[in-house]
Amino acid sequence: MSNNIHNTEEELLIEIDRLDNKSFDMECVIRDVNSETKAIKYDDIPMNIYIKIQSLAKDHGIDENELAWKMDEVLDAINNLESAIYDLVVPFEDKKRDIDNKKDDLEYELEDVA
Repeated sequence: MSNNIHNTEEELLIEIDRLDNKSFDMECVIRDVNSETKAIKYDDIPMNIYIKIQSLAKDHGIDENELAWKMDEVLDAINNLESAIYDLVVPFEDKKRDIDNKKDDLEYELEDVA
């Protein structure tokens, strides 16, 4: 099976099975990554900071409207961070797609051999 050349039906079946197992493993990893990245959705630190800053502004005579534009910047940055964290799954999805494509190619090759 060197150089990715498979000569026999048995070799192809073994490699297809191996790739199928790798694909399943990657699917499990993708679920784990998605589970981990969802934690950002429930992180209340930015909102707690916002509430505290709002209270400090009120206590020191700063109009809420004067603070609002800065808080909008923070909320945009938080949204961008959340998106970037959710995108951490992309390399794992790409790897699984590569494995699935190799498996598909071998299955087509198997049809030619059989």
